[in-house]
Parts: sequence; structure tokens; C-alpha cells
Amino acid sequence: GHHSFADMTLSWWLLIASSGLRSEPVDLVCRSPGCEVLPTMRATRTSTTDLGQRAFRLPPLGTVQPQGWLLNQLILQANGLAGYMPISTFPGAITVNQSIWVGGASKSGTDQWLPYWTNGAVPMIELIRAAKADDKIDPEAALGTSVDHYVQYILAHTNKSSGWIGPFLNEPGDENGHGLWDPLNMLRTLLNYAQAHPEVEKRIATACVAHMSKEAQLLRSDPVYKWAQTRWPTYVEIALYIIDELVPKYGSDVAVMPLGSLATVEMLLNSSLLFEKKGMNWHDYYHRHGNVKFPLGSVVGWNTNDHGVNNAEGALRYPSVSYRLHNNSTIRGEMDYVLGMLDKYQGQAQSLFCADEVFCGREPNRGTETCAVVEAMASLEYAFETLGDPALMDRVERLAFNAMPGALTADMWTHVYVQQANSVFAGNTKPGRSAASHTHGGGCACRSGASVSPTTPSGEDMGANFFGVSHFPCCITNFAQGWPKFAMHAILSELDGSGFVIASLVPTKATLSDIGATVTTSSHYPFGTSATITVVAKKAITARIRIPGWAFNATVNGERAANGTFTRVPCSVGQSTIVVELNTNVRIERGWGSDGVQAAPAVNYSAKSAVVPTLASSDFTFAGGATFEPSNKQAHSFGIRSGNPHQNSTVTLVHAVAGGGHYISAVTLQFQYAAGYTPRSGKVAMGSTMALVASDFMSGSKIATLYQSPVLDKYSFDDFKGYSPDIKVNVTGLRIDNARPIVLELHIVNNDRNLELAFNVTKGLSVRVTWSSEKSRSPVVPIPHWLANPENAAVVLYGPLVFSLHPEEIATITETYNNDLPNRPRAVDYEIKTNETWAFALDLSAPPTFNTTSSAAWSTQIPFSTSEFPFSISVAARQIPSWGYWEGSKITDTPPASPVDCTTGACGQSTILRLVPFGGTNIRISVFPWFEQS
Repeated sequence: GHHSFADMTLSWWLLIASSGLRSEPVDLVCRSPGCEVLPTMRATRTSTTDLGQRAFRLPPLGTVQPQGWLLNQLILQANGLAGYMPISTFPGAITVNQSIWVGGASKSGTDQWLPYWTNGAVPMIELIRAAKADDKIDPEAALGTSVDHYVQYILAHTNKSSGWIGPFLNEPGDENGHGLWDPLNMLRTLLNYAQAHPEVEKRIATACVAHMSKEAQLLRSDPVYKWAQTRWPTYVEIALYIIDELVPKYGSDVAVMPLGSLATVEMLLNSSLLFEKKGMNWHDYYHRHGNVKFPLGSVVGWNTNDHGVNNAEGALRYPSVSYRLHNNSTIRGEMDYVLGMLDKYQGQAQSLFCADEVFCGREPNRGTETCAVVEAMASLEYAFETLGDPALMDRVERLAFNAMPGALTADMWTHVYVQQANSVFAGNTKPGRSAASHTHGGGCACRSGASVSPTTPSGEDMGANFFGVSHFPCCITNFAQGWPKFAMHAILSELDGSGFVIASLVPTKATLSDIGATVTTSSHYPFGTSATITVVAKKAITARIRIPGWAFNATVNGERAANGTFTRVPCSVGQSTIVVELNTNVRIERGWGSDGVQAAPAVNYSAKSAVVPTLASSDFTFAGGATFEPSNKQAHSFGIRSGNPHQNSTVTLVHAVAGGGHYISAVTLQFQYAAGYTPRSGKVAMGSTMALVASDFMSGSKIATLYQSPVLDKYSFDDFKGYSPDIKVNVTGLRIDNARPIVLELHIVNNDRNLELAFNVTKGLSVRVTWSSEKSRSPVVPIPHWLANPENAAVVLYGPLVFSLHPEEIATITETYNNDLPNRPRAVDYEIKTNETWAFALDLSAPPTFNTTSSAAWSTQIPFSTSEFPFSISVAARQIPSWGYWEGSKITDTPPASPVDCTTGACGQSTILRLVPFGGTNIRISVFPWFEQS
């Protein structure tokens, strides 16, 4: 037990907290013996009556029984990669079964992998058990035995003096923030397990309260970094669960809650407020206040703030938990604001947002990490449960029925790290020239990775969209939560016991003891658009049926039902039947892909010279590995980092210089530098050089080299004692015709080392252009408004399903793990390609045809088969020969802007394409250019 916690002082209540949107301080209340509070310390919420009310109650595990294809999907997952992790040794599996959590020796500087896996595995096995289908799990996998063993081991090995659950690897205050966050998925695991196993609920409640008490104590002294800083809502979610579900049961039991009911609530709420205060300010980030701002396109440089999974788990949960913490209705609206920002600047047709590690804009050839998919699903499900907005489940279903199955092969034995809406090659590829990449690593004077431009795929897009088992271990351990948690949220209860909510029409049965009813949804949804709901109730109750936003012609029991709302149906004592018909049609969404690139404001001719802006990352574009980041060596400075040794990088100053026909006569530049990769004593390494180049704005062709630096290697980044003195460049005597606009570029040759160019935030690079009064005879060329036109691409949908062109797949095994015994012959790495034509524009003047007939061999046993399909859509199209691969790689290029002008000979002959559900494809085209005959 943890009776030692009764003796613990409540000094951690001396917490700094915030209210609302962090604008006003409020009193911290402490009502328990031994609690000391400084008069100036303040907080907001100290009892359950102060909390914002959640919309619905999630039925406990053990009472929800998935049916039909949904149950088959869970069994398929249990008999695949996820289920065999505890008893296998292929890459990824050892992070589970050899985890330090269960007595193994696997240490990777983080202890998050087993909790990731159990967070999905527990609901997976308990849903299958509840459906009485555990006999369909492979006996060799023995998934239930493994899960039970892991839970019992972890409970038996909690720290009896501190209360900590699991290994204590990263405390106090580790710089990556793993210590405060890594154990939280295990708390989720245990709390879910307790729902299905009431015989251990008290023991689990004791352990979880003890651990949360220790984290509350550590929050007083620990700095909150990176992963913990961005994922603080997870702690609050768990605290709220304990308050909602466990305090009413065990608040008076000192063996479970030594502080008593009131003091336990105070501790959990006040520590939640402190974590929120010390964590990422998601409100300001998305509203673009302060120094850390939500990006309006593809991100340059890897970081935890713009990290897709952190946003999926942190930003998409914060409105729900903050609303409840502060009971502030204004915060409820933040969910719509966050989703609106994601849609506008990072939106993807199937996966909510683009994040091949960090945000990557709207291009359909950029990827989304599988972890981001399942974490976004979980956060949106939690938001629905908390806020009650039916539109949130529209988004959940679009992820669940498209991005989730699209991240896995049909047998669920291999997965991708990142998926793309448009990708006709799954494997390792690279362009014909040097390109930048996002990676998990870092190094020397440059953090690995950069986004070159909105159209430049990342390292993950180039090398982590193969299907396999050897990816970085986050997704292989985390993907398992996707289907189980979705199934858990299909049917929910009203908090007041007055009825239930059908959140999704997928086949599910739930025994809702809190309202005295059993509810069964019989359907093939989303592979069919009708459902029959059977209710057996002990009292009169009300059903709330969610009608999706796209279901404009839906009926419930024959009556029209408004889309995007809940339809209420009274259910009498005994059995009631509700028939839902969604009556959907094929629809086309336009406006997908990049919103285009507008020219930055120009630097126009001035008789007194003009400054070229160089103060912010938006004043530059980067190629060849260069990035723009705050300097970690000098306050109030930024640095341009030049990539890795032997890379040649280009930094373009995006503001075109428009002289109106005058000649450029002089250019100035000022910078400091430090050189990375300093050689060891006695070793020689060639230093980097930098040139200032003028190029034609329209064509990109080089006009002149204005300045060439000497070798820049005198001031070390590694043995840092300061940047170089200011290097002032003043190039005079020029006579560059500026009738056509030009751009200035920094060309950096790294050789054996690399550079960080530092400059003050108030001055930038101090670039100034001077013109002569003399004008050339060349005609003045205006700067175009658009550098790249909006793509305005089209996506074809039926209900929640995105439809894709699915070229014939040619799969080759590139790596087997036969020596990792026991051998799992399907745990391999694949490369998948096609030899078929895929570059087509849709003819939107010809209506699409929905083909209701399924493939002969399609069945609900493997609903997302990549060879058999439940239905298809026929569309008219014409080939676009100019649309091909990016930069000589096998990555699909961005689609041409639409509408395409087919009158110029840019299009081939008309043809009919067969589109199939996105979830049944490993490679596909889903975002199409289009034209109209008129």
C-alpha cells in the first residue's frame, strides 16, 4: 500500500496557477490539516462544483461490445503487429517486451514506449473480451495473458516510498521533459484496466493517486520542458478522471486517498493549474501572440512546439481540459479556433493536418505521422465527450476511416511512419539534388533538418513512408490505440441518466447500467449508410443520434433529420427500434492543396537607398539544410544555420529588389558567425565559406557574385567563447541593371564544417541597397502577385470516406527479420511502387457515378483490403503529362493549379477512372487537379 502518503506534507500546494486564459490571478484555497499557503499564492478551482461540466459519460470498458466489421478489425489488429509485440524480437517489439517497465534492460533515454503500447493494448483486449471473441485471438499471441501480466508487474513494482509508477529515469527536471510525461500513458492504461477489472480498481486507484501526488510535488521544483511542456493536458485529463470517477468512490478511504476527498481534489486541481501555467500556452500559440507562434505554412527546423504529435495530444486537448478546469465557456470556443487554424494553414484531406514530424503546410505530397493520426483521434474523441459538439465526431470518423487504415497494410502487420494524400511510391527515395530533412537527431552548430519551401518534402517523406516494422518506435507502439478508443466512443451516456448518445453508427453494443439500458447499433457503416438501433430500457429514456454534417438528406424513423446536429428520439420502457438512413451522395470538395505563394513586399527604388528586411524567418527561404532559429549562445539573437558538413546551402532574401530601371551601385551586409564541427587537436578540417549573390527574381539565374568571404573558421561553436566580431561587408562600384527585379542570396559551402550566422533581432543582417540615378534602357518588368498559384485541388468523398485513384501496387520485401526469433514472417519492411499512369485531372463537368457493387471477394473480415473494395466511384478524367515526380525522386510532385486549361494541349485523351476508399490503399492519388468542359 501507500499509507506513507498520509504523512506527506501538502507543501506542493504552494503552487503558482492561472485562470481563464491566464489573465487574472485568483485565490488558492487550502482547507486540509498540514496545508500551508503563502498569502500571495493563488489558484482557481478547489472543488468539483467549480469544474466545467462534461457533456457525456464514457461507458466503462467491459460494457462496450464492438460488433461486425469493427470487432473484426480489432481481432485483426490483435492478431497482427500490435498483438505480437510482447512475444517477438523484431524491431519495435523489443521496446515493449524488453522495456525497463517490466524488468527488461531496454533503455533509450526515454521510458515512453511500453506505456504507448499498453494505452492501446488494454482497451483492445478488453473490448474483444467484452464481445466474447477472445477465442478468436491467436493462441500463440496470448495477448490477454501478456496484458494481465504487465499490469500486475507494474502494480507490484510501484515505488512504496514515493508512489512513483514505473522507472524513475528522467527526474528531476530532465531537459527533454520525459520524466513528468512518460508515465502518464501508463496511468491511462491502469485506469482503463480498472474499468474492466473492478477487483483491482481500488489497488489501481491507490497507485494512481499516489503517483499524481508525487508529480504534483515535483511540479513545484521541476522545470517543465519540451514533451511535458506541450503535453500537459494529459496530466489534467487524468486528474479530472480521478476527480470524476474515483473520488466519489474512494474519497473517504484513507488507504486510497490519504489526504481525504477534499484535499485530494485540491491537490489534483491545483497541480493541474500549475502544470498548465508552466506548460505550453496553446492559446497564445494558436492566436499568434508572443514569441512562439503557430506557423502559417511549412516549418523550417525541427522543434517540439510545431511538432505534430504534440499538437495532436496537447493543442487538441487543451480546450477541453482548460474549459473544465476554469469553468469558462469562452475556452469551449477555442476548439473551433484551433481546428480552424489547422484547416486553413496545415489541412490535409484525410489526416486533419500535415506534420511529417513538424507542421508542413497543405501540400498533398507532404506526410502526416501515424502517431499524430491516433493522437488526434483520441483528443477529438475526448473533446466530443467533454464539449458535446457533433462536428468533432465528423472529424474523428474522417481520420478513423481514412488515415487510420491508410497507415497500415490490410493485415495490420506493417505500418508507415508518415502517410501522404498523394503518394505512388512507399519506400526510400531522394531527389537528384541535395535536400533538407527533419529527423529526430541534432548536432553541432545545426539542428538536423529544415523545410526548404512549402513544396520540399521532408526526410520522413523521403525515407519513412515505407510499410514496415523498423521505423522509429513511437508509431509502432502507439498506433494500437486508434481503433479501440474509437470503438469506446461509439455510444455514450447522458450525465444525468436521462438517455444515451449514438456518436457513431458503427456496429456496437453497450450495456449502460447508469441509465438502465442496453443499446445495439446494427450496421455496416461506413460501408453502408443505414443503421438500426435497438434499445432495451428499464425506464423511459431519450436517444440522441448524431447526424453527420455531410448527411444533408438523413432521416430518423422516416422523418427528416438536420445534418450536423443530434436528433432526439424518445424510448419507452421495454424495446424500441430506431432506423437511421443517411442517404448520402458523392460530393466534391475543392480548395485542397497549397493556397499559393504570394510575392513578399518588394524593396523599391529610393534615391536614399533602401533596407532589405532580414528580421524574421519569413524574410528568408532556405535550401540545402539551412535553417533559421533563435541562437542558444547569445540572448536577443537569431542564427541562420547552414546545414551539415559537405552540404551546400542557399538562403534567399525573399523581398525582391525592384529598382524601376535604375542600376544597383552598392550593397551592404553585416553578420557574426561561429563555426561548427571544430576538429580535434592535430586534425584538419576545411572551414566554410559564404558568398552574397544577386539573382534574377523571375528565372533564378545568377547575375553576379557581390561578395565572397574568406574561410570562416576562427570562432568555434563547439568551444564557444563568443561569436566573431561584426563582419561588415560594403560592396561598391556596382552597375547591375535593376529593370528586372532581383533577389539577394547567401550561398554557403560548408566543406568539412558548418556555420551559424548570428544577428541581432533589431538589425537583422543590415542589408541595404543603393541605386545610381542612372537608368538603363531595358523595359521595367513588374513583380508578379503570385509566385505560385493556389492549387485549388479536388477531393472526392462519399459519406466520411475519401476516395482515391489506386494504381496497381508492386510490393517488394526489402528487409526480413528472420533471425529475430521467433520468426514473424509478416513482420518485414516493404517497398511499394506502381508502373501505372496516375497523373490525371478530374472532369468536374461530368457527374461522378457511385458503383454500389462490391468486389467479389470483399468482406467485413478484412474491411480495408487493398485488393477488394466494398464499392467504387467512376469519374471522368484526362491525363496531365506535365505532372510527375518531385526533383527526380519517386515522390509525387504537387498538383498543377486548377482549373487546368485543357484547351492548350496540356491534357491527354478523356478516360474513366475508378476510385476506391482511401483506407484500402497503400499508395494512391487522392487530391486531384481538375477542369470543366465549359
